[in-house]
Amino acid sequence: MEYYNHGLCSAATSVIGISVILFTSDKSIIDQKLKLTYKINKIFKNIYCEQNIAIRGTRFLFQLIRAYQVCKKEEVNIIHMYIFHFSFFEKLQASIGKLFGFKIVATIHDIDSFDSTHIYNKKDSFIPFLDAIIFHNNFSKSLLLNKNPKFTKLNVAIVPPFDRDVTINAKNKIIKPNNVFNFYQKNRKYILFFGQIKEDKGVDLLIKAFIKLCNRIDNVDLIIAGKVWKTDFNKYQKLIDESEYKMRFILKLEFIEDEIVPLLFNISDVVVLPYKVIYNSSVIFRAMDYNSIILVSDLEPLTDIIEDGQNGYIFKSNDIKSLENRLRHVLSISHIQKHSILQNMKETLNNKFSIEATAIPLNIVYDNVNNVDSTVINKE
Repeated sequence: MEYYNHGLCSAATSVIGISVILFTSDKSIIDQKLKLTYKINKIFKNIYCEQNIAIRGTRFLFQLIRAYQVCKKEEVNIIHMYIFHFSFFEKLQASIGKLFGFKIVATIHDIDSFDSTHIYNKKDSFIPFLDAIIFHNNFSKSLLLNKNPKFTKLNVAIVPPFDRDVTINAKNKIIKPNNVFNFYQKNRKYILFFGQIKEDKGVDLLIKAFIKLCNRIDNVDLIIAGKVWKTDFNKYQKLIDESEYKMRFILKLEFIEDEIVPLLFNISDVVVLPYKVIYNSSVIFRAMDYNSIILVSDLEPLTDIIEDGQNGYIFKSNDIKSLENRLRHVLSISHIQKHSILQNMKETLNNKFSIEATAIPLNIVYDNVNNVDSTVINKE
């Protein structure tokens, strides 16, 4: 979330007259990497640790109240929060913010939680505590409003994310991949899955398609990199172990350090997002940041960004044969084709996901919540 948080705060402060404080955890190191245009307060301490969840939850509550007290002192009038699960803790953030007298704007990331412990929460119960809701794409907006039309009472907007690795220039040091990855061989090709490994990410589909691909191509390996999240990896491991190609799987089932991530993308010939369900994806922006060829399933939040054969490639979701065929095609493209794809990809980033593309609609949301005529400001 570091780059996502930074993008949102930077977009907000790019509008004249808006000042921002990012309240985050003591794990954040973004201020060590960049000169910030906003204030940062690492008020949430020891939230991510091995202690009992009740202890951490109580600690979070007290630190949240302290954050709101700071906001009152700083004369903040809008709290911008994220909703991933429509959970008790997220409702608590909004409701306490309302008690303090703040306007509450919420970016809704996942319409239906990927965590089964939250799927029965009533979304409509959040409405009294919110003033505006933001979506990253029309798919998510339509999905929530069709199922929960009462949300139309609120200010509703689509704000594309400015989710970019703005530290990338500092990472352009010449590093030999084999000095970092003991598996790396220059004469081999690499397919990359990157991100949390969970049920809806389609890792099983990718494994099955890759095994079929191995019957046709000898010099390609599959890298699966990321932490396992609320799923049993043994079922994936069984697919790998039962194949005759298990030596061609490279498993890095762990948190990948920021310094390693760009290099991991750079050595990969294609980054695959084989998702079965998705509402938005930071991985797609990391791949674009690091000049990676992208292959995605044909889910609307992904095809809103990727146009097949123009700035990436698309396969039919949940279709192993389609995934295998597209992988074979992508691995065979010429250097000229690859260069064209990457050029178009950069144009997509610069045109659709620039800081201005985020800042303009975001400013309108804030002005609407504050009952300010934003049309005058935007014309200036």
